Amino acid sequence: MTRILTRNRVSTEPGAVHWNTEQTSWLWDLSDPSHPGKPAQLGAVVASARDLAFTANGRQVRLADGLGRITSWSVADRAAPALLTTLTAGKSSLDVATFSPDGRRLASGGFGGKVFCWNVTDPAHPRELPSLPVPSGFVNALAFNRDGTLLAVGTADHGAYDVGRIAIWDVSDDGHPHPLSVLTAPSGVSALAFNPTGTTLAVSGGPLADDGWAGIWDTADPAKPTELWMADGFGIAHTPVAFSPDGRTLLLPESRWDVSTPAAAPARLPDLRDEHNGRNYFSLAAFSSDGRHLVTNDVPESRLWQLDPSTQPQLIARFGELESGMTRLALHPQGQLAAVADRGGTTTLWDVGDPRVPVLAATLTENSSTLEDVEFSPDRRSLVITMQNGTAELWDLENLPDIVADPAALACRMLGQGLTTDEWAKYAAGLPYEASCPTSRRIHPRR
Repeated sequence: MTRILTRNRVSTEPGAVHWNTEQTSWLWDLSDPSHPGKPAQLGAVVASARDLAFTANGRQVRLADGLGRITSWSVADRAAPALLTTLTAGKSSLDVATFSPDGRRLASGGFGGKVFCWNVTDPAHPRELPSLPVPSGFVNALAFNRDGTLLAVGTADHGAYDVGRIAIWDVSDDGHPHPLSVLTAPSGVSALAFNPTGTTLAVSGGPLADDGWAGIWDTADPAKPTELWMADGFGIAHTPVAFSPDGRTLLLPESRWDVSTPAAAPARLPDLRDEHNGRNYFSLAAFSSDGRHLVTNDVPESRLWQLDPSTQPQLIARFGELESGMTRLALHPQGQLAAVADRGGTTTLWDVGDPRVPVLAATLTENSSTLEDVEFSPDRRSLVITMQNGTAELWDLENLPDIVADPAALACRMLGQGLTTDEWAKYAAGLPYEASCPTSRRIHPRR
């Protein structure tokens, strides 16, 4: 595993000590925590990390900071990361960032009154695109539609989130974006997402420390979006907003909704409940890649649910008990690893390959700072963690996803053969012999 530290600080964990000099960050290889390799220098970080995003191929990481910059790092070679470029938004802070589905464009915003955009087809030479003005408030949420032609911008005012808007932009022409419509929200926008299989846009928000709302619009005609549904009474969390991979289920704060018929009002699905603790009031959630499992938060633990359209969701496991509450949840694209970020500064990886028996696979970091985000890369190789104090850590997962997905298959690939009859007699005495690998061709493990 690898680690990035991006602030002047000392951090320790069993078997390793990590040191940052003034305005310098270092990448440590922790494949063997008892013998950390020589660190690679990444560069200067002088402001708090606000948001991050991997490119679609997982070979670059872009980090937005409080000084209005986006720093782009090449992490194709984990042993020698290279700074590709730094994108700047002047004196504006950048709090949220998102990539278009094809990875060619990057949009980011915050308190600066604009959404800043770049063409990053050549990540070493990004091309600045026209920015999108935000008349009032700050950018709190961004989302591209499924083909990358539309960008939804959710804003909230600078006070108590009493005012919110959703602007929809046509960004099909990099050089000539133009606004199509502005929707007035009941109050500040906290999260939004386009349906991955359709044209609907789901949004949630609410005033600070007050009950939230959620709405759905049809953007088939983005110049005249049609409000399909609006409801309030969603509690004070105001998140999440997430569609299932097939687009038929929508997660909203503390609730699930059937949105399989876009033209009809969504139908509330049974609450997530367990027989001992009652309803699960979640504010964080993530679907597995096949949509059959769901991970949610419920202080002080994570919960893993099995989803079946014909029955009540079944709680099949609890894991990751945390003392300080969760900041983020993420599921690995293969679906067998769950990352849980603790507000107190700890991130753990859980093997959920057997959903009924989650196993702690690794404790990645323990810091004194509040964790802001955790995200698996699209290429499945890495995990990035950002923290309020300006620290960003990049972890190389190496073979861990393959191990939890199919340990026997990985062993076969590494050894090139299964157990011999003598080895079977030694390690599986009393059991009838079975071929443990389908082939005997030696294949080296993936790097």
